[in-house]
Amino acid sequence: MQKTAIINLLILFLALMGGLGGAKDYKERLGPYEVSFTLPDGVASKIVMNKTVTSSEALDGTPYDSYILDLDISGADGIFGSFEVKHYNDSGKLDIDERIKIMEGLGKGYGYTSLSTHRIIDDHEGFIVHLFGSESEQYPQTYIFGYQIDKQTNIEVGLIDANWDTTMVPFLKSLHVEAV
Repeated sequence: MQKTAIINLLILFLALMGGLGGAKDYKERLGPYEVSFTLPDGVASKIVMNKTVTSSEALDGTPYDSYILDLDISGADGIFGSFEVKHYNDSGKLDIDERIKIMEGLGKGYGYTSLSTHRIIDDHEGFIVHLFGSESEQYPQTYIFGYQIDKQTNIEVGLIDANWDTTMVPFLKSLHVEAV
């Protein structure tokens, strides 16, 4: 009897913490791209999406269009993450090691420790940088990742304070971006 009660309490705890339960699949049109991904219900129920399209110029003068999907936390003064598709007018190759170095440097400036790796994302070579351990920041950890889907299109995503097992892994496994 006591063992059953403990198991029921454990199941309830996991359900409340987002370890059990469903997930929500998203398919969003972002400019000329379709973005699909999955978030756990516990996260999805708090997310409000805002889309922005801008045109800008890189430091080297290369013009690009930026399609941004902000994932804001409903009713809070914070953002859960940001998803950006950059389409450059000229061809180029994403320098993964350089992006990792830049992201780690930014994190270090805010007092974060970082772990980084190359990883296949959406069937493309990419990177993940995990920033954590900053006592001076509002968010204890952030995951930044990116990849290139073709010679003109880069994807970069940052998710703030996301749980690796329950949020990041399903997100990364389900993420797909394609031109439509």
